[in-house]
Amino acid sequence: MGGTGLIVSVFPVFSFNSYVHESTDHKPDLYDLYRYLSYPPFSLISLSISSGNTRAFVSMDLRQELSAFLLGRDWSNLPISADSFAPFVDPNFPRLGYLHHQNDYAVISIGRRKLGWGPGEHSFSLSTAAPYFDHIWLELHNDTSFGEIFYGFFTVASDRTASGGPKTTIGHKYGLEVGGLRLCFAEQNLVYGTYPDLQDLGPFLIFHHTYQSLSNVIGFIMAEYSLGPVRIFGEFALDDFRLSTESKRSNPHGFGWSAGFDVQLMEGSVFERTGLFDEDHALESRWNRFSGGLRFGYEFYHSSTYMYNRDEEIGKYTNPLRLNLFWTNWTTIDTFYGFPYGADAQLHTAKLSWESLKWKHLLKFEHIVIGAHGIDGDYGNPDIVEGDPFDQDWYGPVEPVTRISRLSLDSRITLGKDLLLLVSPSLAIHAGEIDFDIRVGLAYQIVFR
Repeated sequence: MGGTGLIVSVFPVFSFNSYVHESTDHKPDLYDLYRYLSYPPFSLISLSISSGNTRAFVSMDLRQELSAFLLGRDWSNLPISADSFAPFVDPNFPRLGYLHHQNDYAVISIGRRKLGWGPGEHSFSLSTAAPYFDHIWLELHNDTSFGEIFYGFFTVASDRTASGGPKTTIGHKYGLEVGGLRLCFAEQNLVYGTYPDLQDLGPFLIFHHTYQSLSNVIGFIMAEYSLGPVRIFGEFALDDFRLSTESKRSNPHGFGWSAGFDVQLMEGSVFERTGLFDEDHALESRWNRFSGGLRFGYEFYHSSTYMYNRDEEIGKYTNPLRLNLFWTNWTTIDTFYGFPYGADAQLHTAKLSWESLKWKHLLKFEHIVIGAHGIDGDYGNPDIVEGDPFDQDWYGPVEPVTRISRLSLDSRITLGKDLLLLVSPSLAIHAGEIDFDIRVGLAYQIVFR
């Protein structure tokens, strides 16, 4: 089976919210970007070419420009200018385009899309919270007499202009599934300031044991266990570990860990993906996630104070995005490859999801704790000449902390063949202030074959 299709959609969304409008001297940050990208684009023009198990897909997202959004146009996703109702489209596209092949034994993807590596909603390696990754991805899996064995490999390139030089992250993992237990060991190598060679790209190396300069390696253990309607999972990421025999000026402890569970309360059909949202095209490493019906889940994430960090900006586990903005000119926003809140942070998430073939409702509560040190804090106090320069609490989050609580509902309902209704209210509490956002949108999509 195969074919070619031109897909055109129009998706106006209107919002009644309490967020403060920024001024033209405001520098957009990571949380501005997350809120901005939580709105779907006003229109998509996509081309899909498929043959058998292979598909090529590219999409032009005609989206409101970020600075117009922050300067007061966030009452909708209409692509209009900040100072008039003249049309003005965000020039930072496309955000989606890839070649994908999948069969019973392998998954291959090349291009630009969201990626996820771990068993939870987020991962300390690659998380679908990031806008996209320019990538090469390979997964192999095969059944044996004692269970399934699997292997994964990826390489992701960051914007060298925004990073100040070449910046590439490469990951691989080996895993086994026996019964309800799925377990894997993984490494991720950030190569910065130089282009990777075969010492870095070798798919079967141990990155830590190549001892290369301009390299930052993290090791991972990821696991899940499924028993009937219950699934438990977790991840441990080790960035650095200082032995007692090492110098106090050696890299300090740096790690992240997560744990969670899902319960399938009622079985049901899976909501039919429309392709209107970037996450509809996300590629995630294969785990035994539940889908459809009524589900409840909880997840906890903790990243220690010095996780992801280095004394060189380019050596940090950040994925800078350089954006061409009309009102604030060029700007660079540091996103993260993995955990979306970076170093020195915690996240609690509780979710109740109910979906069928024609509708999907997700009620989510999030509590975020962000430490004062973070990824921008000094990697070692430069004023300490003797002794341990890493004078912050290494576990974190470092006081004083910032706490954000957010409750949201996302409802998507298909109305007939070509229409989708979106209703998405949310409430956020931060520093004693309450912000609300009530969104309603209606999408129309047509496919030309």
